[in-house]
Amino acid sequence: MLLALYLPVIIIYFIGSKNLPENTDATIRDVVDITLPWGEVVYEIVKVLFEPMIYVGFFIGAGVWLLAAKNPARKRIGMGMVFEAPLVWTFLQISPDIYYFFVPK
Repeated sequence: MLLALYLPVIIIYFIGSKNLPENTDATIRDVVDITLPWGEVVYEIVKVLFEPMIYVGFFIGAGVWLLAAKNPARKRIGMGMVFEAPLVWTFLQISPDIYYFFVPK
């Protein structure tokens, strides 16, 4: 996730032109507009990588929860994994909508 956050800065550092003079009207929106296509590509890569991990985590959590017997700590861990997986998956699906709510296209 940190890669997605710092990707615009990394792209500007390697691809960007020389330093602009200090009296220009350049804003942070100019930097974001240059890197916008890369952010969507990184999101798709993160989505492809993390969706299987979320599903596997759900099933491992269900297994831990069902096999915990009388160990309350293991039951809580299993329940947490089972209940948290759909929330994480939902956040992964709606994160572009959250981003575009604050930064219109």
